[in-house]
Amino acid sequence: MLPGASRSLYTAFIPGEGRIRRARNADRTTRALVTTPMTPPWPDEARYLQMGDVVVDLWQRRLRVEGVEEEIPQRVFDLLVLFMAEPGVLHSRTALFERLWPKTIVEDANLTQNIWLLRRALGEPRKHWVRTVSKGGYCFEPPTPVQVIEATELAPAIPAVGPGAPGDAARPHRRARLAGALLLVAVLLAGAAWWWRAPDEGQALPPPAPERVAVALIEVNDAGGDTRWPAVLLHQWLEWKLDGLPEVSLLTEADLATGTDATPPVVVFLSAGPVADDPGRLRLQARFEEDGRIQRLEAEGEASGVPGMAQALSEQLMGRLVPARRASWPPLQLDAGSAKEYAAGIAAYRKRDWMRAAPILRDVTRRSPRFGLAHLQLARALSHLSDQRGARMHIRLARELLQPAPVEVLVALDAQVLATQPERAADAAVSLARLARQYPSKPEFILQQSAMEFAARPQRALATLQSHDWTAEPLEIRLRHHLQLASVHRALGDLERARTEAATAAAQASAAGANWEMEHALALVEGGRTAVAQSRNDAAVAAFRQAADLFSKAGNQTGTLYARFMASNASGARASEMDVLLAKARAGGNRRLEMEILLREAARHHTLGEMDAYRRRMREVVASAEAAGDRLRRDQFELLLLAEDILAVDLANARQRLGRLQDANLEGRPGLYVVQMDVDMRVLDGDLGGAMNALERATRAVAPTPGVPGAEALLAQLACTRAAIELELGRLPEARQSWTTCASSSEIGAQTWALIGRSETEWLAGDTDQARALRDRAAAAVEAGPGGPDGWSRQLSLAGLYLRSGEGETAAKIAQGVLERVRGTGYRLREAHATLVLAEAAALRGDWPGARQHADEVRALLPQTGWPLRWRADLLDAMAAAAFGERDAAASIAARLHADASAKGDVLALLALHARLPGLEPSDCTRAHREALVARSGLRGASHDPFTAAARP
Repeated sequence: MLPGASRSLYTAFIPGEGRIRRARNADRTTRALVTTPMTPPWPDEARYLQMGDVVVDLWQRRLRVEGVEEEIPQRVFDLLVLFMAEPGVLHSRTALFERLWPKTIVEDANLTQNIWLLRRALGEPRKHWVRTVSKGGYCFEPPTPVQVIEATELAPAIPAVGPGAPGDAARPHRRARLAGALLLVAVLLAGAAWWWRAPDEGQALPPPAPERVAVALIEVNDAGGDTRWPAVLLHQWLEWKLDGLPEVSLLTEADLATGTDATPPVVVFLSAGPVADDPGRLRLQARFEEDGRIQRLEAEGEASGVPGMAQALSEQLMGRLVPARRASWPPLQLDAGSAKEYAAGIAAYRKRDWMRAAPILRDVTRRSPRFGLAHLQLARALSHLSDQRGARMHIRLARELLQPAPVEVLVALDAQVLATQPERAADAAVSLARLARQYPSKPEFILQQSAMEFAARPQRALATLQSHDWTAEPLEIRLRHHLQLASVHRALGDLERARTEAATAAAQASAAGANWEMEHALALVEGGRTAVAQSRNDAAVAAFRQAADLFSKAGNQTGTLYARFMASNASGARASEMDVLLAKARAGGNRRLEMEILLREAARHHTLGEMDAYRRRMREVVASAEAAGDRLRRDQFELLLLAEDILAVDLANARQRLGRLQDANLEGRPGLYVVQMDVDMRVLDGDLGGAMNALERATRAVAPTPGVPGAEALLAQLACTRAAIELELGRLPEARQSWTTCASSSEIGAQTWALIGRSETEWLAGDTDQARALRDRAAAAVEAGPGGPDGWSRQLSLAGLYLRSGEGETAAKIAQGVLERVRGTGYRLREAHATLVLAEAAALRGDWPGARQHADEVRALLPQTGWPLRWRADLLDAMAAAAFGERDAAASIAARLHADASAKGDVLALLALHARLPGLEPSDCTRAHREALVARSGLRGASHDPFTAAARP
């Protein structure tokens, strides 16, 4: 049928692994302690919290008391957030050390000092909120509950004046911060209406620039030592500005080596180092060629002034590279200490090592909360780790802080904000489509648009990727294009095209040589995932292992761990290996890998038939996606739990889950599976017409579009289900065509179903020789296929083919084998199906007591649903009654079954009734009527039912 991140940013400082702190007395040894992460009671995306006249800004990490902004150290802010999350709780000093200073040796006085600073910040009337409990610790007791408020509820901040308050002249830095806070609130209020407008109603985009500019930024470490960080800061700040401009093509050093860009680039060399005659000072320099002469722009000063130097140089460089864009950029707001740490985070970020980059960038945003670029890059890193809640918060902060900026840059940022909300991903794609149309020379907009469309609309993503000529683009752009095509084709089920695109990307990256290891590894991973989908596990293992080596060579821990996991998965690793990988993924905050490992473990339990363990793991996967705020993956995982509900015949829960998934409007393969579940439930209720209508709507929705070949794979999947229903409805030509379409799928499972269905169709059409030949091929395919739950349904359908040919013992043997494995799994639907096969096999050999007993068991397993199986069980009762000479009882059952099948339009059921109970049909069912039904349906073989002789008294 179908093949915990924290709730808030601030839980990051309260992790739940081993902790070490210094004991109170110097002679005590340090010890590891385990704590539980904090789960704040406020909503995931809350920003402002209020207690009386105290307001806390979680995003900007600020405190306002009576409208006055208070300076508060970051560790004290962490302490306040912890207290607010758990009011009324007694916190021992040991627990506070564990949670505020994880893995750090600190003096005991540090906590006392932070408690004093917090009370001072709260002010004299509120310092009693933090109550000291003798020999117990501290308890936070605000007079009112902590409440979430909106920006519109904030009163304007005012400077601290009045008796005892320092004057403004003594604190000019605080005036600046208060002005910045007021400006931020004003921007929020002014922009509030924008967020609810349709994307096309935003600001008009300026026309494209007349000329395209190609720029390459290259860092050179002239001085060596620990002085490169100023150049890294300048590089990143300048790169963000240039990369957002549609007239600029930003090249990498590797791009320069391939020489594929048609526009001659301006190469800017960035360097930093100590001043020759004054090592205590630093020089930041940019060198480039202009009009045939080497130009130098430089600044020097103390280390503390580096951010200002980088800001000034970036403005000068923008004026030289793209003069029309020099103005209208935000200030660079961070301190030198944060800039050094930021450079370390960028080293990991450039390598796409998201597990290393994320915690460093997160700490940078805490220390310098107004540095918008770090928020933007942290959001991207968290998104790659599938921490969508964190990504949403930081991308919104980036959008607030990275202004003023050109309209094109802000529109792209707005699209990224929208993209973190699954319900608005389509709006994000529309915004990027505007940019792509307005600036066709900037193919990055097309790639971003297709990426937005991919999750929910893979067919549209494919059309977007095919709308541009990529041959003249830089190699990095072309590789991204091939990799996105591979992912989209794989999502659409077109595995051969996916394989081709991944192989092309791998070959091009390999030929490019040094500095392209990362892209080569990504292409190998994509090829390996396609090989897994094609059941080419040896090829997949080889690709993943080669990718792991390349990731390791490039210094990417995240990629290395992921590729090794995929290799272990494809090679059938032991559970212990998966546990080790799972621990590493969780320790690194890699939600994406955590979910994939849990899925792999769930699949292993599924294959072994350990269904309780399988469902437990699947619930963990859903919980992980929920905790990460990854709604799309959560919905996709819910599909598997929906299948479990149906197999367990828990239809009340299934209907609720199905409704939620239908509301999610999933597209592509996930959307197809939602349709499949809907159809399955309708068939169980006997609503064949409704099931067919649902399939019709789905078929129209994925109808092939010229130039968009991915739809064929989805239609092949739909055709498998469609053919079986068409056969029930007596539409022989349509069923044959649908089975042919089903067989065209590249998936082995669909091809096996096509063999089974075609054999059944030929039996009913009267071509027994062809039916037997197809059955034998189906038997070989089932034997070679999976033996776990994925194979049980196919085995039972194969058993039905043996019943058709009168080989009841073979059918019973298959059914008994399945029944022994399915009992205890909770799969009542499969158990009922296997029991029905045993009942029909008993009828074939004339064991009517046995047939009746098994039929009763079927009805007991399916008391309220399962119409197709229950109808067949009732038909066996009528046949048994006829065999025992109980003609009136048999005729009464036959009349009810005839009326039921007629109302549902089930031609196949009617023909079975006529064949198995000759002479007991209702009075309104004449021989002419029966013959017309056979002639109209073409199901002439149905009248030669193997049960006919067994049913006679």
